[in-house]
Parts: sequence; structure tokens; C-alpha cells
Amino acid sequence: TSCIEVNRDATLINTCLGTKSRPYFADFNTASGGTVMVTNSTGFSITPALAVEESVNNIKLQCFPLYSILLAKGNPTVNLFVLDIEGFELDVLRAIPWEKVDIEVMSIETDLAGFFQKDSSREKIIDFLDKRGYDR
Repeated sequence: TSCIEVNRDATLINTCLGTKSRPYFADFNTASGGTVMVTNSTGFSITPALAVEESVNNIKLQCFPLYSILLAKGNPTVNLFVLDIEGFELDVLRAIPWEKVDIEVMSIETDLAGFFQKDSSREKIIDFLDKRGYDR
């Protein structure tokens, strides 16, 4: 069922969600696809989609902070914001000027917090949102 069929005003966008307060370009490795696989030794084997070295599989993508995207939409109230970007959620949240947005409900993935963004963790994400008035 599409969003149009159920009369939802939803925006789906195929872009890089920025972890900075301004738009920028980042290299992505198209061969990785952000794969997460279970292994016997560590529990996880993760290949990030962000390019960490030079490769013929790299492409440049323009990344936009959530606030830039919201401004392009007229800065509407966001009833539900789902953030699942494989471990970089805290940086995306840090880039939002919270005093300028109205986000009512969020679902934030925390399973990979700390794997790529080393200063992140599930607890840090919860604490960050608690300080902005959000409850679990």
C-alpha cells in the first residue's frame, strides 16, 4: 500500500541524510551496501556504505541535513520521524536545530550505535533525546 493510497502526506526521499548542519558531499562505496551479517566470533560483521578508502566502486552523493529537507517542505510538523541509518543516528540528531523543528514522535534505531560512530551508544542517544524533552 502506498502513502497516496491511504491519504498520508508523507515524503520519501532518496538522498544521503547529512550528519552536519550544512549540505556536503560524501563518498559512498556502492559495492558495500551497508551489509550486516552474523558471524560466530563477534556477533556482527559490518561493512559500512560510507567509503573508507579509494575504490572504483565509490560515488559522491550530496548529503542534506534533516533541517534543510524540512525547510524545503515549508518546515511542517513531523508526526513520525523514523531514523535507521546503520549507526550514524546520533550525528544526524546532533545536526538538527531542535528549537526550529516540530517533531512529535520518533523511532530511532540504536542497534548499531557505536559501531561506526565511536562516540555513540544507545544510552547516549536516549540521553540526547531526553534532554530535548522526548520520553521513551
